[in-house]
This record gives sequence, structure tokens and C-alpha cells, in this order.
Amino acid sequence: MEINALFRRLSLRPFDFLKPPWKGKTGKHGLATPHVRHVVAMIRHVVENIQVPLRNEDVTRTTGLHMNYALSLFTRTMNISLKQFIIRMRLLRARGLLLEQDTAIATIATESGFGSASQFYAHFAAAYGTSPQHLRDSYLSSNHR
Repeated sequence: MEINALFRRLSLRPFDFLKPPWKGKTGKHGLATPHVRHVVAMIRHVVENIQVPLRNEDVTRTTGLHMNYALSLFTRTMNISLKQFIIRMRLLRARGLLLEQDTAIATIATESGFGSASQFYAHFAAAYGTSPQHLRDSYLSSNHR
């Protein structure tokens, strides 16, 4: 729900509430602060553009670094690939929309940035072990007891 609240705040105002990284020589895992800033820039780009198709080139361009180097930084810092991160963010967005709205599932898939409903269903089932409709139905039935 917190991630969904983040997406709602983004629709109301620019993404300016994320504080810049702390000042210091190195961050977690020995990465220098400028490297962390590059990862934050990529995360910001993903979150702000979650509903549109995102390519690695588009996301890493925000850093000014070579794409392969930026992807490597992202993976080392986040312990997940950029592609997997984007899918997770889209799934979190979709899950929040499923539980908050009665919008058609195909519309939620599109609003969450999935290219097709079948792609959405496949990723959703792999992540949550159930279909989007079943999750929604379970949530609604548990809240109306």
C-alpha cells in the first residue's frame, strides 16, 4: 500500500520528496556516493514513468553513464536487475490498483505499464501465485465479512 501511495503522490506533484544521498566517501557495499546517485536517478526514472514502456537505454541515459556500466551499478546496489526491478514496481502498482479500484484488469495492466494483458497475467501469477481476479475477489470477500 505504501508503494501505491507513492504512485498516487507522484500523480499529484513532482517526485521531489526523495532526499539526496548522504554525504560521504562510500555507501553500503563500498559504492561511492556518486554511484548511489546514479542508481537513485534510475529508480526515480522508473517510478515516474512506470506506466510507459521502459527500455534499459532510456533508464540508464538518465545517469550519463555507459548503459552496461549503469546496469552493473544498479544490479550491484539493488541486488536485482533493472528489468526485474521494473517488473516488481509494475506488479506493486497493479496490485494496489486491483485492491483499491474496480477497474477492468486489462486497464490496470495498461496503467501499470504492461505491454499486454497476457504478459501481465503471466508475471502476476509468477509473483503472487494467483490470478489478478482471484486476488481481488479474495481481498473483497475478506473485507466484507
